[in-house]
Amino acid sequence: MLSIFGSEIVCATPDLAVRRNEFVAALAGAVFVPHAARGGKAEATASRAIARGQMVLTFDDDENTNLIELGAKPLGELVRDMFPPRS
Repeated sequence: MLSIFGSEIVCATPDLAVRRNEFVAALAGAVFVPHAARGGKAEATASRAIARGQMVLTFDDDENTNLIELGAKPLGELVRDMFPPRS
């Protein structure tokens, strides 16, 4: 197991959870964010991942317009790109 925290940390606080999520996202080849509230912590994590050049995926839904505007790729679009319709 890999952790940025020492053994003295036994319970996650909201601040520690943000640090953990940032660490995990930075290690990932791609990040999937099902939903992130506008201005929320998940949106901030997704925005930083996009700024690092990582692929961020989300559901193609009106509720995720904020993520898509930041540069997240709608999952449906990715699937269509991978499996284009046959002629």
